[in-house]
Order: sequence, then structure tokens, then C-alpha cells
Amino acid sequence: MTQQTYSITEARERLDELVHEVGATGEPVGITEHGQLVAVLVGPADALELQEARALAAYRARQARGEDAGVPAEEAYRRVFGDGA
Repeated sequence: MTQQTYSITEARERLDELVHEVGATGEPVGITEHGQLVAVLVGPADALELQEARALAAYRARQARGEDAGVPAEEAYRRVFGDGA
């Protein structure tokens, strides 16, 4: 998944450089603690994609359990535009 990894100590010392590197290359950077991967520094596009994937997975899980997985279109419209729209 990640091509480069840094210890948490080294990442702390080089954070500015690592942030610019991720921003320029789009490649994630792993951060380790005691040799174990504990975090991954990613760019905003990757973070948004991850959030969207997690939201979709949660939605599908609610659907699979038979739970109400959403809001009817009319209710969503009302919430966005108000009652008088």
C-alpha cells in the first residue's frame, strides 16, 4: 500500500517535508511505531475517497440488515431547501 515508511520519531521531525511530498506525488507515506504500521499520511483526494467508501459500506450494511438506509427524496429536498421551496 505505502511505498515509503518512516518511524513516528522521524516523521515528526520531517512532517513538513512529508506533507509536501504526499501533496506533490499523491503517494501515501506510512508511519510506524515499534516497527508496526500505525498511520498513513494521504492527500485530500485519497482521504475523501476513503470517507466516501466507508459511508457507502455503512449504507449497504444498514440495507443488508433491513434497516431504513436513507431518507425519502421528498424529505431530503425539504431538508436542503426548506418547506417553502
